[in-house]
Amino acid sequence: MKISVAGATLHATLMGTDGRNCRVWINPANPAVVVWIALESGSGGLRCLANEKDLYIWRSSHLLHGRCEQLTGLSGVRLVLSANGSVQANLETVALPEFFPWVFGVVPSGDMDASERQGKVEDWLRAHPRLQTILPQGFQLGWYM
Repeated sequence: MKISVAGATLHATLMGTDGRNCRVWINPANPAVVVWIALESGSGGLRCLANEKDLYIWRSSHLLHGRCEQLTGLSGVRLVLSANGSVQANLETVALPEFFPWVFGVVPSGDMDASERQGKVEDWLRAHPRLQTILPQGFQLGWYM
């Protein structure tokens, strides 16, 4: 059953490595919802998974991206949203393009070097409608491993 609260729909409640529940929300409706999620519970960074149509978002340093994927079966580009509005994208998307066909499409990624793949990921993120919804002024993009 889906629960909606103030423009956010609860996707799942998962247990973090600290034994506490962590709520994973899908497709926040506006920037204020993201602020609410950030304040709602837990500690640590605001984490996201973005796939071709959806954005999953949660706040917990005890629910890492890999654990969320393992528990839910989701996959997506791993992101961290900073308080200053910047977005950090995991470089695994650049390194393993075969796992992200919705980003790279039918372009043979083997024909692209790392900087071209990085540019493709950046273009895809900037065009993602769910990121545009929560960050309407745009965002600075950084990378992490």
